[in-house]
Amino acid sequence: MTFGTADPIIPPRSNAVIWQDAEHQGDRNRNEAVAYCAYLGRKLWKQATGYHKRSLVETAMYRLKGLGERLMARDFARQVAEVHLRVAVLNRFTMLGMPVTVAV
Repeated sequence: MTFGTADPIIPPRSNAVIWQDAEHQGDRNRNEAVAYCAYLGRKLWKQATGYHKRSLVETAMYRLKGLGERLMARDFARQVAEVHLRVAVLNRFTMLGMPVTVAV
């Protein structure tokens, strides 16, 4: 089983210019991103490449870490309630992130 390579989705700076001596694949990827940003504009480039999805995932992971790694409660019944609450929060995050599909 082979897996494809990941394409980097890093927005170039607003004043970025194309590098003339692009020898490596990373340089060529950067030049391609700069060219697409110049052609589409930054907002459309981010939508076309899925950059906003990455940003949303990073935000969700930050929120998940905010729940903590350990249980705060000492009593077992309260620990159970705390786990149920964390599961409910994670399920809510998942529900908010699910796409709405409509049959056409």
